Amino acid sequence: MRSRSDEETRVARIEAMGDRLGVVYDALYNDVLWLQTKWSQLRALFLTSPERTRALFEVAEFFFLVIRGTLWEDCLLHIARLTDKATQGDYENLSILCLPALVENPTLRSMVQSRVDRAVHDAYFARTYRDKYLAHADLGFALETVESLPPVEVENVERVLADLRSVVNSLQEHYFGEPIQIQDVATFGDAETLVTRLLGDGSPRA
Repeated sequence: MRSRSDEETRVARIEAMGDRLGVVYDALYNDVLWLQTKWSQLRALFLTSPERTRALFEVAEFFFLVIRGTLWEDCLLHIARLTDKATQGDYENLSILCLPALVENPTLRSMVQSRVDRAVHDAYFARTYRDKYLAHADLGFALETVESLPPVEVENVERVLADLRSVVNSLQEHYFGEPIQIQDVATFGDAETLVTRLLGDGSPRA
């Protein structure tokens, strides 16, 4: 259920951008925000410092291994979805590739297209992992009869997240005059709360 402030924001976007672009942009912005939120939880638990990760594993190693793997794979799947083709057969996808065609201003459309192209290029690794391993079980890969997939580094994901923020903020800046800072997502009851409860206020952060 959307809160009143969320609904007010949605209405403001539709009024500024028009019905179709406003609705799609609002949905994409919230999807990018949700991806960033999940990544921030993964980062807080496992990418803050080796000391923090070791401390969590000492509490419940198997559980936190499952959580780390699940969050990691889900973030890759989410990136793949956001950078998929706008249409597949008779179906439309909620993808950043939807946006350029909905922008009437030629200059703005060119900027959005450029940023979308960069994000799609940088997210190639996520779609490859999705197609070969995460959403489908490629037999050759599963049986190790084909070359294994290249390792994915944290920097690969961070780069795509920056690209996605750039895409949504290109429209945010044009219509509302300033970008939205969405890379540092925190809320009560998040991963930092869990770490504090488990390890105390002096848990390692760096």
